[in-house]
Amino acid sequence: MKRTTMALILGACLATPVGYYTYHRIQTAPHNTFPNWPPDTATILRHLDTHAPISPDGKNHARREALYADLFKNRYRRHQPQIAVGMRILPGR
Repeated sequence: MKRTTMALILGACLATPVGYYTYHRIQTAPHNTFPNWPPDTATILRHLDTHAPISPDGKNHARREALYADLFKNRYRRHQPQIAVGMRILPGR
């Protein structure tokens, strides 16, 4: 056999398992069900408005940011499989 033919056969033998593994991972990935993970957007907004309502003087701003970050992180951390996520809101410019 020529070297080119052997290289093509070897490449196909290596690419097939990698392609199958990648396809399987994409089909079973947790992000496929992401919209169903609690808390959803409406729940987060309701929780923010209940526990740290917007105030005209901005006193609750830091509390709202911290609460939002916790709710966002918990969306990933309380899901199975758990996904490690960290979040903090950087100061604006």
